[in-house]
Amino acid sequence: MEGKQFRKAVKLYQHRKYTKVIQILEPQVFRFRESFTFFYLLGMSCLHVGDIGGAYSYLNRAHDLNEKEVNTLLGLAVVYLRKHDTQKALSTWFLVLDVDPGNKTAQRGLNFLKKYSETEDLHLLYDDPKLQKIMPSFKFIQHSFRKVLVFLIIAAVVGGALYVTYSKLLIKKEVSVRKGVEILELNASVKANSKVDEKYRLTEKELKKLLADIRDNFNHFEDNSARLKINKILLSNADIKIKNQVKLLRGYLEDPSFATLKTNYSYRDFLKEPLLYENCYVIWKGMVSNLVVTENSITFDLLVGYENGKILDGIVPVILDFGVKIDTALPVEVLGKITFKNSKLFLQGISIHQFVKDQQ
Repeated sequence: MEGKQFRKAVKLYQHRKYTKVIQILEPQVFRFRESFTFFYLLGMSCLHVGDIGGAYSYLNRAHDLNEKEVNTLLGLAVVYLRKHDTQKALSTWFLVLDVDPGNKTAQRGLNFLKKYSETEDLHLLYDDPKLQKIMPSFKFIQHSFRKVLVFLIIAAVVGGALYVTYSKLLIKKEVSVRKGVEILELNASVKANSKVDEKYRLTEKELKKLLADIRDNFNHFEDNSARLKINKILLSNADIKIKNQVKLLRGYLEDPSFATLKTNYSYRDFLKEPLLYENCYVIWKGMVSNLVVTENSITFDLLVGYENGKILDGIVPVILDFGVKIDTALPVEVLGKITFKNSKLFLQGISIHQFVKDQQ
């Protein structure tokens, strides 16, 4: 991404073209992984369009990069409010006031919560005019933008070759230290139980390769691919010790965002072997039907593949545990976890993109 592109993103943000800001910035997540301003701008854009999962991920990354910046905390407070977690929103605004006692935005947030203290009234906070009053000021982005330009100039001067070399070293370092990989080094004997009748009957050679692939996926943060292979082992004739190892590894896998999901699985892939994809994350696109909004959740049927009104691949129930505005006349993309309850499929959504008319 060049400085010109980032300036364009800032200008689009200023003109409230948040979807276009996301389109410019998200493909560059890995390149700008150390840029606070980049993640702050991307996180706030997601928050404005109602992508609460994306906003939470990116603003948390921005907070990790600069814990002293109160504007990130102000954005996260709104995220918590949209997730109906009023206690976290409250504590975050108090944290801002501890650092900046005169912060008017945090005080306004506390006043809003006090005014709408009854749970059934909290939905009034989701109206755009009211929500804007507890959002961080845009002036902050303009001020911090200069730091990103400095980064871009330095990167350009140093040169592409040095950048690539550094990136490879950085990736190598990350690969070698990812916590949890030691679970696959416990030296459990790689055995396949020939007496067990499971869905996948693997030889010891096949099992060893599968474990090696899982280790490689995990070290390269390809967690969704690792999930699929872990499921295959759990559904196979592998020894119980091996199954317990990969179950432990599942606890170290990270939830993705739209930008970080490296491997997606289509609905048609899923239909071939549904159980193989349990707990895997997917991005499926379609239209919304049977929308139901309650105090604690949003549910709807996703008409997968029907975004153009031509082909319907299937109907998948979706559950969201955060607040977001959904226009049923426009297509959506849902990032969610494939889940089964009483053998029935549903998608536990963690993020959603609402398309606008010029994106269809």
